[in-house]
Amino acid sequence: MVLEDSLGIGEELEQEMARIVDSYQCEWQTTLNDPQRLALFRSFVNSDQPDEAVQRRDLRGQPQPLLTETLPEGELPSRPWQAVCDLDAIPAQAGIGARLGERQIALFRFGERVYALDNREPGSAANVLSRGLLGDVGGEPVVISPLYKQRIRLRDGWPCDGSEQAVRAWPVKVENGKVWVGNQQLLARAEAS
Repeated sequence: MVLEDSLGIGEELEQEMARIVDSYQCEWQTTLNDPQRLALFRSFVNSDQPDEAVQRRDLRGQPQPLLTETLPEGELPSRPWQAVCDLDAIPAQAGIGARLGERQIALFRFGERVYALDNREPGSAANVLSRGLLGDVGGEPVVISPLYKQRIRLRDGWPCDGSEQAVRAWPVKVENGKVWVGNQQLLARAEAS
C-alpha cells in the first residue's frame, strides 16, 4: 500500500495504462471489417467452394472432424493454362491456397517469382502446404510444411532432405498482373546443385 507517492510514479503508471487502453484494437474484429485481410483466411483465393478434405460428422449432437483415408484429386482444367488470381492476391513472402480446375494447389510468392505446388503435405495428407513458412536453403527457395516441418523446394516440389516424398509442381507465368498456372505438372526432377 502506498500512502504518499512523492515521486508521482502512480500517476505515471495510470497515464501509461490509459494510453494502452485507448490504443487497443481487437485484431479479429479489424480483420472481419477489412475485406483484404479477411481474404487471407479463405481456403482458396479463386473459389468459394469449401475444402472437401474437411468433413464433419455429428457425434452426440456435436460436430466432430471426420478422418478421411483418401480423397479424389479433382479434375484439371481442359485448357493448357488457367488464370488463377491477380498477383496482388498472393501475399509477399507467403502462400495461399487456390484451385487448378478442381484440384487444390498452393501458390507461393517468393521475391519476384511465383511458384505452384500441390497443397497436400507429404506424409500427413492434409491440405495445408499453402500455410507453410517460406525461406531458403543455400539460396534455394523452400516452403517449410506446417505439420511435419519438411523443407520442400518451390521450383520442383522435392524435399531438401533427400526423401522421396515429393509434391507435384506446376508451371506458373505472370502476365499483366494475372497469375496463370499450367495444367501439365513439371515432370523433371531438378537436381540439387
